Amino acid sequence: MKITGFVGILEDITERKEQRRKIIEQQALMVHSAKLASIGEMAAGIAHEINNPLLIISGKVQQIRRAPELGKLDPDQNLAHTETTKKTVDRIAKIISGMRNFARDSSADPYTAVSVTKLLQEVVSFSVERFENQGVDLIVKVPALDFDLQCRTYQISQVLLDLLNNAFDAAVDSKNGLKPWVEISVDRRPEGKVGFRVKDSGDGVPEGLRSKIMDPFFTTKQVVKGTGLGLSISKNIIKPHSGELFLNDQHEETCFCVVLPLT
Repeated sequence: MKITGFVGILEDITERKEQRRKIIEQQALMVHSAKLASIGEMAAGIAHEINNPLLIISGKVQQIRRAPELGKLDPDQNLAHTETTKKTVDRIAKIISGMRNFARDSSADPYTAVSVTKLLQEVVSFSVERFENQGVDLIVKVPALDFDLQCRTYQISQVLLDLLNNAFDAAVDSKNGLKPWVEISVDRRPEGKVGFRVKDSGDGVPEGLRSKIMDPFFTTKQVVKGTGLGLSISKNIIKPHSGELFLNDQHEETCFCVVLPLT
């Protein structure tokens, strides 16, 4: 009888471990799916971001090729054209490299030091074309004195990008008649923490919904605009960093905050 009871306990422990493993795998899959969804939302802006440099390259190549035909072969001018072409190619390579790094699974990445200004600028670079194309002002505020944050860089980038995407949708869909804008900022806090804020000109989150917005699958968006996974997944990313993600009621505008310890 005792042996039977002991075996039952072992089976129960094994089953719970297996359930826990499946939950962790599902959470990792959800994080990766949300990341790919974010990339999908940025696709049009990224295509535009790459298309413009390609037009520059094409134009410079045409100038270099036509110079001998027009009798205007100028070595210095050609050198300038090739330098511009090289810089433009480097720009495209940087965009693609950033997207490839962002899309990969970063759940096993070590915590490394990253400049908060650089982190913010890279996140914004993924979104700037989309904002400009839709006439939404994107305001970026970086600290006067830069400092480093210890984190899984691409995970924090994903959270900030999701918040920017949410703010963009809120600003564009607003009925308040204001020119749409989104502001993202970062500052160092005296208690050894860093705070990121994303504000928008949208209509705000109704008071009755504020306690639900972090719940999985809860969304106020249309079906075609999201699954409601963003905020709950972002919260699960921030938690292992010993940080917080919350809606700050102290601001007149909608303001989501991410607070992380510096180390």
